[in-house]
Parts: sequence; structure tokens; C-alpha cells
Amino acid sequence: MCKRNKATWALLAVLASWSCGGGDSTSISVSTTGVTFTAEVGAAAPATQNVRATFRGDGVLVGYPPEVSAPSWLSVNAIGQTATTIDVSLRVTDTATSGTRTTTLRFVTGKADGSQIKFADVQVTCIITAPFRATAPAMTFSAVGGAAQPPEPALGYTVAIQGDQARWRASASQPWLSLSRTSGTGPGVVAVTADATGLAVGTYQADVVVADDASGRQGSFSVTLTVRAPRLTATAVSAFAVDLGSAPAALNRQINVSDEIGGTSPAWAASWALQSISADWLHWSPGSGTSSPPSAVTLTVDATKLPALDNGTYAAAVVLSYSNAEGAGQTLTVPVSLTLCLPRAERVAPYIATAGQGGHIYVRGAGYACGGPTPVARIGTSELAYTIDTDTQMQADYPSLAAGRYRLGFDNGLGIELGTAELVVLSPPGLSYQAVNAPSTRGRLAYDAERETLYAVNETDQSIERYARSGNTWSALSPIVVPSVRDVDFSPDGRLLLVAAADSLGEIDLTTATPSLVQRATNPDPFCGGHFAQLAVPNSGKVFVVFKLAGCSGYSQSYLYDLRTHALTQTEFLYNGIAVASADGSRIYMGSNGLSPPPEVFIFNALNNAIVTGPVNYNLAAASVSGDASRVLLRGADGILPGTDVYSRALSLTGHLPAGGGALASRDSSRAFVYRDDGTAGPRLEVFDLKGALTAGALYPLAKTVALADSPNTAADQSVRLVSTADDSAVFVSGAARILVVPVS
Repeated sequence: MCKRNKATWALLAVLASWSCGGGDSTSISVSTTGVTFTAEVGAAAPATQNVRATFRGDGVLVGYPPEVSAPSWLSVNAIGQTATTIDVSLRVTDTATSGTRTTTLRFVTGKADGSQIKFADVQVTCIITAPFRATAPAMTFSAVGGAAQPPEPALGYTVAIQGDQARWRASASQPWLSLSRTSGTGPGVVAVTADATGLAVGTYQADVVVADDASGRQGSFSVTLTVRAPRLTATAVSAFAVDLGSAPAALNRQINVSDEIGGTSPAWAASWALQSISADWLHWSPGSGTSSPPSAVTLTVDATKLPALDNGTYAAAVVLSYSNAEGAGQTLTVPVSLTLCLPRAERVAPYIATAGQGGHIYVRGAGYACGGPTPVARIGTSELAYTIDTDTQMQADYPSLAAGRYRLGFDNGLGIELGTAELVVLSPPGLSYQAVNAPSTRGRLAYDAERETLYAVNETDQSIERYARSGNTWSALSPIVVPSVRDVDFSPDGRLLLVAAADSLGEIDLTTATPSLVQRATNPDPFCGGHFAQLAVPNSGKVFVVFKLAGCSGYSQSYLYDLRTHALTQTEFLYNGIAVASADGSRIYMGSNGLSPPPEVFIFNALNNAIVTGPVNYNLAAASVSGDASRVLLRGADGILPGTDVYSRALSLTGHLPAGGGALASRDSSRAFVYRDDGTAGPRLEVFDLKGALTAGALYPLAKTVALADSPNTAADQSVRLVSTADDSAVFVSGAARILVVPVS
């Protein structure tokens, strides 16, 4: 029986010490003093081994010395016992991990009284070895033909070999493969690298085999090598950055077009040609070349294209097509970046000036707040003093100039025209009195001072009437037919006549010999007879469009129309609205008519397209604004306030004008023109001094009366339309019968 009680062993040990001095009648011996087991990790347990002990004594014990703990990996069982022998089977129970394990098995006998103890030890060794195994990742090499560097990955791949008892050999099936070792014992690694020297374009296959002579096992691994032709390359293009201080050299970049092996091998060279450039501001030269030797290429930004570009960052791409040893039809894209920060003057307002007189203008455009050198602005050749309001607006006072056209621009290192703004300086027109027969009802009257042409809206005839001056005579030109026309006005630069019809917005290019209407936008909401009704043009590049209802009453949405994009954006709601802009385009005053109590008058600021509520209320019947908006004339429709009221830019009341058929603020803000015909004094144009001291009833003083030889109307007290020349030297008076040209200075 196999006993493993440690207390018993301890007792027997004591008995043995007692019996050391007496005569011995006990003995014990074992068939072997050492047992060794061997196995591979994870394999089946090795065969059981037996140990026989022959003893002389009263019994036998099988176990471990007191200092040895019973191991978990060994199973010990007595399989037979006689009076003189015992057979014990030893079996390994754990092969999960490699390593060498040892323990001591002790056989003990003695007398029943505990004397004459004898023992014999058996050393048990268990050796678990790792089996042979070879592993490797997928091995794929990529090489560039003609390259000096080895195929990628340059460090190659590793075949890992396991096996404590292994005796292995490694071999490669192709000469372009190299192995760091070809044989070894036990665990090890073999580095596999490739060499594409002398190989043509293509894909190559090989095998690496690792065989173990000890176990007869082997591992085989496939290796792929792809050799491709060198691809076309180009030097990275540093970004272009252009501002006022940029010199012409800043618009050029020199780069090389080569290949992946630096153009070192003519045999592997690529031939290329320019396929496309995505931006018209970029040029590339030359248009073709080869990669060996590398081609020197110049990229150039076209300075003449820059004024038309908005400030910002632009991305362009140059595409080269090329052919190499792999074939034609391949492409290389070269990215290019341009950052632009230049001031551009797009328009001045007012764009008309009078010869011999200085003035104040708004210069609209972009880039006024750009970084870089401080802009030097010029009108013609003269440097212009200015103040910057925002990135899109600056103001300037210009000096007295002779008649002519003056480009407004900025000094720059590239010598380019930065903008299209022009100030048109006109000599005083010197108009004479004339009555032009025009028997019809007209709405808006608009005067083109640059071309000395008068435009009038005739809703009845659905046309735009035109009257032009030749010498001292005004004559009617053929009208422009526009179905359902409602209003006209000029773009801030005077180049376009903007036209509002009931269901569309359009423009007529006044710089062409034959004017024709081009439609740009359509009615967004015709419900309830909704239609475009009136235009008011600020200097911001937008147009305020009054929208009215013909089929019902109520507030209607007005719009801002963008002159560049032709898009409509909703803005203020008005009830039977009216809107009037200053000649410099800095302000628009607008209001409603037909409400109780009277509604607010609103002020539109062209600097930011913002609308604020003014401090006055009107059912607004008519309005007129001076050139710089320092005088605003408002007339109510409800009869509560007599005549016309005069306000400041911020709508503070400054005085009054008497009642009349129409009132007009002068461009220079110093006067007001009032048409009157009370049936007794006859038709006349009265000129009031808006800078003079107020008289009784807070009326501005009458400075001059111009008696009219003709009546613009068929009856007294009919309303008229008034518009003045740019220098306020004459006023056009339009009635139901004729148009009068009236000099007033």
C-alpha cells in the first residue's frame, strides 16, 4: 500500500535514528535509482514505468521525503505487493508546458515497533520538450526596377523555428531569395530578404523550406516578389502667396520631374506630357519631357488672372500623363496651392463727379483689411487719402479733377490693375430749357449723366421711354418694350440699367450699342398678385426690391437681389412699400403706406446690409434722399402733416417744405426742388435753401423760383416726377403731357 502521510515518515525517520547503533535485520533495495520520462508539449503522456522494491522488514511505505512536496505532474500507484517486494507504477499526468521537472520517490521499511528503519530513493525526471514548428507571415516583396535600395520591406521577413530537440535545415527555391541561416539546432530564426537586381518587370514566386531531421517534419512558405517600373515623381510645389508686396518672382516655382530612382537609369526612364491644369491662373512649362535625366519645369501664376479672383486659398492640380516599362496611360497629379490677399476696388459710389469739384466717395470691393503692406490707393496717378471701414468698404475724398475717366486702384509689385472701379468726371452739362412732348403717364424717372440719356417707366405702354441729348436738343429714342415693367434704376457703377417687371428682374448693358434686356431672376411668390414693384440701389452690390400685392392687402416680403449671383434673399416686410436710396448708395429709407397708426420708417445701412427702425412714423407717400443722405425728404399720405418734412441722416426732423406736386433733394444736400402749380401763379419750380435759417412754420427759406413756360401736366396740381443732373444744375420735370428740362443755376 502506498502511504504518503508525512507524520508517518517523520516517525519512521525517528525510529531510523534510534536503530543506527543496533544490529540490522531489515533491508530494502530498488530495481532502479532513476526514472526518466520524455514527451513533447501537448502530446500524449509517455508510457507508464514501474519500479520494484525488494525489502526485508515488517512492511513497506512508498512516498516522498519530508522535505519534498508531492508533485502534481506525477501519479504514483502500488500495483502489487508481497512479503518481500512491492511494484509501483509511475505515470506523468501533465504535458502542457515545456521544461524539466524532478522529484524524489522514497521506499521505506522497518520493524513494526519502529526500529531498524531502512529506505531507498528513486530520482524521477520528466522532460517535456517543445516540438518542431516553423512559422512565418505572408512574405510579399515589392521592388522598383533599377533602384539601388533592396525590395520592400528592406529588413525582410522572419521565419521562426521552434523545437527543443530540432535539427533543422533551411533552403530557398530561387536565387533572388537570401536566407540569414541555412541550418541549426533547437529554436532559431531565419531572416528572408530579396534582391531584384537584374529582374525585369513582373511577379516572381519562390518557396522557403525548413526541414527538421530529428522529427522528419518540415514547413514550406511561399514568397512573392513584384518588380515594377519606377513611377514618375515631381518635387513638391511650395504654396504661392500673393499680396501687395509680392514681386513677379513670387509667381514662379522651379521643380524637377523625375522618377522613383532619381532619374539614374535611362533604361527605366518614363516619358511624360502635360495632360491638364485645373485652373486658368496656373501655367506649366515645358509641356513634355523624360524622367532621366530629370526635367526642369517652371510653374507660373498668371498675374493677369488675379484681379478676377476673390481673396482666399485656391487649390489647383496639374496632371501629367506618362509611360514607362509598365506601359502608357499612367498619370501623376501635382497639387498646387495659391493664397491671395489683394485689395480690389470694384466700384465707387457715386461714380459720377463734376469737373473742377472735389468730393467724397465710397469705394466698394474686397481685401481692404488684408495683411501685408499698407495699401497705397490712387485715383488716376494721384495718391488717394482714405479710411477703411471694413474689408469691403473704404471711404475717400478725391481732389478736383479735369473731365475724364479715372481708374481707382492700388500700387502693387506685380503692376496689375486691382479692380475695375472708375470715377467718371464730367464737365457741367450746361443744359438749356426745353419742353419735350411726352403725352403719357410715367413712373420712375432716371437720368444717365454719363451718356446724357433720360429713362422713364411707362407702365401703361409697358415700355421704358428714352430721351437723349444731341447738342442742346433732347429727342425721344425708340422705347424698350418690357411687358409689365414697374421700375428702373442704375447699377452702382452706371454700366447697367436694372429693370423690375412684375414677374422678373433683369438688366440692360448700357455700354453696348444696342440695348437688350437680359432676365436674371423670376418672381418667387406670385400668390395674391405678388409682384416686383420698385428698386433701390445701395453701393453694396445688392439691390433692395420692394414687393407688392395686387390681389389682396397685407404685408409682403421684400428682397435683396445680388448683382453678382442674381440670387434673391428675403428681407423686411412692408405694406404697400416704398424705398429710396441716396446717390452714394450708403443709405436706403423705406416705409409702408395705408396703416393705422402710421408705421415705422426703416433705414438700410449698405455697409452691412442691416435694417434698423427709424425714430419716425409715416404712411409714406413719397421720399427723396440727397447724394450723401444728409437730407431726407418724407411726405405722408394721410394729410396729417402738410407739405414735405426734411430730416437728417438719422431721421431727426430739421424743418419743412411747402406742399407741392413733387419734392427732390439736391445731390449736394444744400437745396430742395419743389414743383408747384396752384392755378394762379402758374407752374414753377421753387428752390429752397436747406442750409438757411428756418422761417415761420419751420419752413426752409425760398432761395429761387424758376417760372416754367410750359406745364408738364394737362391740369394744375397734378403730381410730377423729378430728377436732377449730377451737378444739380438742372432738373427734369416729368408730367402727364411733357418732360421739362429746367436749368436751376
